[in-house]
Amino acid sequence: MGNNIILIGFKASGKTTLGRILAKRLSKYFIDTDSIIEEIYLGKNGEKATCREIYRRQGKEYFREIEKEAIGKITNSKNSIISIGGGALDDPENRDNIALMGQIVYLKEDPDILYNRIEWQDIPFFGKDKRGSFEKLFKERSRIYSDAADVEIDQKGRSVEVIADEIITKVK
Repeated sequence: MGNNIILIGFKASGKTTLGRILAKRLSKYFIDTDSIIEEIYLGKNGEKATCREIYRRQGKEYFREIEKEAIGKITNSKNSIISIGGGALDDPENRDNIALMGQIVYLKEDPDILYNRIEWQDIPFFGKDKRGSFEKLFKERSRIYSDAADVEIDQKGRSVEVIADEIITKVK
């Protein structure tokens, strides 16, 4: 296991933002699986696309396959802060691989805050009953994240600097 810190949590929970801050403060590399997914997609399809666009164009199954490939590419990473996509832990193989990579930090956030961020960012996936679908998925994933985590950080709407301080204190 490398001396990595792996950030997990629901989409829009601040994994990328906190990951960049932690990497800078701890002099570590920052790895975002979303960026790796986009690079893989570019290599396979010859066109740039965001994760959101890939998911919309190609569907969930295709996206999850590329996500698994992205996680496979970083399993031997060292001295890194790694941001893992919100749905990656739905796959048991991904969970096993991620568990071997370092200390896992679950970024917990109030569901109302997350829902508002997701609505504001126009992140797709909820269907017609947006709130009901969100709440169901939130409950399912919260359990998965808690089971996988070595450390849980309750963000409570606090500033990213304060949360970064808490993570640094708890993972040492």
